Amino acid sequence: DDGNTHPPPLNQTKLQQFLGTISSLNFTHITSKMDCSLSYATTPTTPTPSSPPKYYTLSGPYAMLPIQNSLCLQTLSSRVYRALQPFLRRPVLVPSWVASLPEPERSRAIYRCREYGSPNVGEGFVPHVSVGYDPPLEGAEENIGDWRAEVMDEWNEGHAAIQGECVDRVGAIA
Repeated sequence: DDGNTHPPPLNQTKLQQFLGTISSLNFTHITSKMDCSLSYATTPTTPTPSSPPKYYTLSGPYAMLPIQNSLCLQTLSSRVYRALQPFLRRPVLVPSWVASLPEPERSRAIYRCREYGSPNVGEGFVPHVSVGYDPPLEGAEENIGDWRAEVMDEWNEGHAAIQGECVDRVGAIA
């Protein structure tokens, strides 16, 4: 033994069931009768009177571009999380940020997390594209990540000029 802890081996039966479930989801068929336009969110995600509209979100170590929700995206999300629900490892840990939500939103987020594995599904689904992940370094100063806001503000200036024009149509999903 090398003294390192190793993760337990994967349950091959469960793995094959999981792969079969994922493979059986035909995303193109699910979306064939829907308008599946994708667009950046055109409303600011963090409006304040003293700062310009921001078309990005910084949350913890993540930088994200919000995407407008649609019936198509909501349907795809719902089909995936419902299909994968039997494969959740229980108990599901509720993320610490959920505690800061006001009631009844907090209770609903805890329910979604325990039932479906994430507080960000169903009515909590907020589509986005993660464009960065910068976890804090151990022992680093807290404001070390402020550079992310500067970089995203530069992107924001360019995006603000074309807001609402960035649209793409999904033809098929693999």
